[in-house]
Amino acid sequence: MNRLAPAVLAVALGVLVHWVRADAGVVALPPGPYAVGFQSYDRRDITRTFFADVTASGEPETRGAGRPIQTSVWYPAVAGSGSKMVFRDYVALSARQYGPVAHDRAARFAERYLRRIAADVGLTEAQIRSIAATPVRGRRMAQALSGRYPLVVYDAGGHGSSWGNYALCEYLASNGFTVVAIPNTWDWDATRSDGETIQSAEAAARDVEFTLAFARQLPYVDPVAPVLMGYSWGGQGTMRLVRL
Repeated sequence: MNRLAPAVLAVALGVLVHWVRADAGVVALPPGPYAVGFQSYDRRDITRTFFADVTASGEPETRGAGRPIQTSVWYPAVAGSGSKMVFRDYVALSARQYGPVAHDRAARFAERYLRRIAADVGLTEAQIRSIAATPVRGRRMAQALSGRYPLVVYDAGGHGSSWGNYALCEYLASNGFTVVAIPNTWDWDATRSDGETIQSAEAAARDVEFTLAFARQLPYVDPVAPVLMGYSWGGQGTMRLVRL
């Protein structure tokens, strides 16, 4: 694994979205001066394996080769460009974390996910529908502003999604950063050996390295001195990458 430039700053932060309106369940971080664009990419690291050749039921695996790394990107955008999004659109991304799926399947996944959360926290049908339809700041496929903007690569915590910290990502983009976030395929537990735990952290580090190389090629990114940010197990991966 190649060393990163000394200018790279790795930050293992536990910053999550606690600026929440209790009545509506939506995040209330004040936006910066920029409109926010959003795109999600279904990417794979073909130098590594992820799926077995056959499924648990013995059927041939059809989800493709390589390790899937869904990549969500928020960036400063031209105001009014792109299409509006609501919270449900972010949730639906989890349906395709391991590869593309049909739109109707993603919509059904989002519906089930939101109903399960509603049951867990005691929300009514009306409340969960209101939250699902809450507008977010990201606008899908918005035109990027001209220029290059500082880069933040964010690795979610164990089993975290690429969109799970969307409020922070939108907030940073609205203040002039490009934020590239990936999910975390966390395969650690307390029964694993130290060697297996190190292997899992190494996999997370390689996910970040793979994503950093991609992000630096985006036309609106300043590739110099990126910030690596991770939460929990994502922090383990980012810190391990910088040490190597």
